[in-house]
Amino acid sequence: MNFLYEVIRVEVSNIEKFKIISKQWATIKDVMALSGFKRTKSHEILKEIQTQIAREGKKNIANGVIPMKRLLDYLGIDKEEIFQAALKVIVTNY
Repeated sequence: MNFLYEVIRVEVSNIEKFKIISKQWATIKDVMALSGFKRTKSHEILKEIQTQIAREGKKNIANGVIPMKRLLDYLGIDKEEIFQAALKVIVTNY
C-alpha cells in the first residue's frame, strides 16, 4: 500500500478511540479517526474491506459501513491496548 501520498491529519485521543472501537459498525469518519488518513484514503480502506467481505460470499449490512472488527484487524489495532490506554488517562486525570 502506498501511504506516503496522504499526510496524517489528526491524533485522536485514546478515550475517543475507545468510544469509536466500542461500536459495532465503522463509518468513513471512524476510518479517518482510527487511521489518521484523510477522506480519500479512508474511503479506499472502507471499499477494500467491503470487497473482501463480498469475496467471502457475505453481504455487508449497508453501503458506507463495515464491521468494526474488520477495520481493527485491517489497521492492526489491538482493542485491549486502546482500552488500557484510555483507562490510564481516566485514572490519571481523576
